[in-house]
Amino acid sequence: MAEDETTIVRVICVALAKAGFRAIAAENGAAGLEAFLAEQDAIDLVLTDAVMPMMEGITMAREIRNVRSDIPVLFMSAYPQKALNVMNGAEFPLIRKPFLVADLIRAVTEILDSPPRARGSEEEYVSF
Repeated sequence: MAEDETTIVRVICVALAKAGFRAIAAENGAAGLEAFLAEQDAIDLVLTDAVMPMMEGITMAREIRNVRSDIPVLFMSAYPQKALNVMNGAEFPLIRKPFLVADLIRAVTEILDSPPRARGSEEEYVSF
């Protein structure tokens, strides 16, 4: 998970752990990419803020998808319009901050339970 706000990182990591998931936290997109490359075989989903310093979430996601095209990516953003502009029409699920922990867990579970070839397709684009 890449997120530049430490409080949000803590809350999300605790919530994911309580739901049975293990999170690897990174403070920005560059650190997220580095963490992914170090642990890529153990990662099932990338959760990232769309707008961050150092490296935008979409840039990190594209770099990650160059390594593993099948990895699902879920974006978070308090600024969905800015996030969509940064994403330049790329089709990824987006959850709007602030969100309920239950909504995040539901989104993560739905993405992980979906067939791999449907992940990231236009039909699977979800906006919360």
